[in-house]
Amino acid sequence: MKVFLVFIGLMILNVTFISYQGDLSRYLQIQNLLKAIAEESAAGAALYYDEEAYSQGLMIIEQDEAEKYVGSQVRQAESLLNLGAGEELIYEMSIFDDGRPND
Repeated sequence: MKVFLVFIGLMILNVTFISYQGDLSRYLQIQNLLKAIAEESAAGAALYYDEEAYSQGLMIIEQDEAEKYVGSQVRQAESLLNLGAGEELIYEMSIFDDGRPND
């Protein structure tokens, strides 16, 4: 009986460890994907600049086009993540360029 109780205790410990490792692995994968999406969104949004202002030496981002691009990237990320019911990605975008005063 003692061997059985030790076996059950070790089995519960191992199942807990395996479950923790699986959760941690999924967390790290999601974190890396979200970092990549954020970098891609920032780089892509920066490409929507006002060409006329750029020719005068100013870097001004067209906010509407940048928001559309970032929104499409977030929607694509949501489909990649296979989010459950009631889950969604929420993002906030701040543009710092020559057309807006720095706070």
